Amino acid sequence: MRAALATPLGPVLSTRQAFEATRGLPVATVGDVTTATFVDAGYLPQVMVVDHLTKRVEIDLHLEEKLKNKNVVTSQARNPPGVITDALWDAIARAWASSRPTLVVVDGEEDLAALPVLALAPEGAAVVYGQPPDRGVVVVRADAQVKRLVESLLLRME
Repeated sequence: MRAALATPLGPVLSTRQAFEATRGLPVATVGDVTTATFVDAGYLPQVMVVDHLTKRVEIDLHLEEKLKNKNVVTSQARNPPGVITDALWDAIARAWASSRPTLVVVDGEEDLAALPVLALAPEGAAVVYGQPPDRGVVVVRADAQVKRLVESLLLRME
């Protein structure tokens, strides 16, 4: 499934284009650099999923510190590389259901987190994640077609 999962689920955009494409929408960011980029630019996504890693190397972008006075809920989820645990799934579901922005800190890796984020996103929300190798960010609108694609990917993973 590596090839299927490496294919972007939406257009690959520059950061500026991503800000424009998501303006006024409920937004989720997946990945430390993508999340920090949005937060540093003054955007506060509804759902933010990070693992304190980038390219499997530990990174500290001080997100918790930057979000300290922004009424953000922080939750934890254990998720080893290459899988999607019930704990991650539940944390993302709670984040979308929350009335407050939520930072989901993954103990392990958030490499596949865009899939449950999209599956659980409300219709019309935007999910933004980085596209390696440093090609930009992918912006995906959660609509019926994308949700069917995500569901088919998830079923193939079981």
